[in-house]
Amino acid sequence: MANKIYYLIHFDNKTNRNVTPSAITKGKYVASALASCSSEVEIVSLAYPTKDSQDEVYYQVSENVICHLFKGKYSNNRIIRYLNHKLYDKKIRKYLKQNVKKDDIIVVYHSLANMKLVKYIKKNITDKIVYEVEEIYGDVINDEKAKTKELKAFKNASSYIFSNDYLNSIINTKQLPYVTCYGTYEIPTLYKESFNDNLIHCLYAGTLAQNKGALNAINVAKYLPNNYLIHILGFGSEKDIADIKNAVNEVNNSYGTTKVIYEGLKLNEEYLKFIQKCQIGLCTQNIDAAFNTTSFPSKILSYMSNGLEVVGVNIAAIKNSKVGQYIQFYNVPDEKEIANAILNINLNNKTNNVDVVKELDKEFKEDLKDMLVKYE
Repeated sequence: MANKIYYLIHFDNKTNRNVTPSAITKGKYVASALASCSSEVEIVSLAYPTKDSQDEVYYQVSENVICHLFKGKYSNNRIIRYLNHKLYDKKIRKYLKQNVKKDDIIVVYHSLANMKLVKYIKKNITDKIVYEVEEIYGDVINDEKAKTKELKAFKNASSYIFSNDYLNSIINTKQLPYVTCYGTYEIPTLYKESFNDNLIHCLYAGTLAQNKGALNAINVAKYLPNNYLIHILGFGSEKDIADIKNAVNEVNNSYGTTKVIYEGLKLNEEYLKFIQKCQIGLCTQNIDAAFNTTSFPSKILSYMSNGLEVVGVNIAAIKNSKVGQYIQFYNVPDEKEIANAILNINLNNKTNNVDVVKELDKEFKEDLKDMLVKYE
């Protein structure tokens, strides 16, 4: 297909704008997959500057994928910052209005911040809108009003990219075309390094927010033998990080040995080299949280694509997915139960999780191409 694709997402190659590492990772992969179906993909970044004012720039992300960052001014003054946000949004609308052609397609990575923009696009620019939905944020923040607004916004789409199969059943009421992409299926460079210390290294990587499982992963160390070591990698607020450090110190001090290490935030090659030294990835989020019904943890694919075995919470979004058979589940949100799941991992498993992810990548790109070709 020759259509140009505009991919709207909070995106940046540095840390000067309002972005999250997980969205950038997923965004790069989806953009690359879209490029395999189109002659050109332009990432239109919705990310606003978080400190210094930024100029408008274009840069190459990957083959046939460019990123467009708009000029934005940052201010410490809340009122001025609000007005600047409004101006920034107006720039994006004007740019899309002037540049999107009749046969072009717009893919939108869902967030609460861009729902009005999607409505504007549908009304004034095009109805060729692919809505990429990772999760329903009203479930994450336990806000029914927000969830209702989201479900209404999703109706602006003409097709979807979902992060799990359950989202299709509650959002796609008109049975429009859709594909499912659980996470990033890209296989990174495999460095084949190890710690060479005869320990079994377990890893929690991701957000450090309290309801996402990092604290659970830390406390699991209490129930593991001393030949197991847990590493915590991630990002969060100053309070989140302080809470993590305190929890790590409490566990280590109470046992008089290092059972958990907080590693901070690692990115790119440093992240890949570190994660590949570990054997087991932990997905230990709160089993009772409402967002678990509609959210597939992207860290699972990150672990698998780097060759790790995975311990995960037994929720439908994971268990009923195509990777469910490769996960060691725990059923009760109890740290001892999680530890038992870790101990039940067969590190001599003949199934190579990297090969599993390669097959998912192939299937997703084929399904995506079949869906997008219908816009021609």
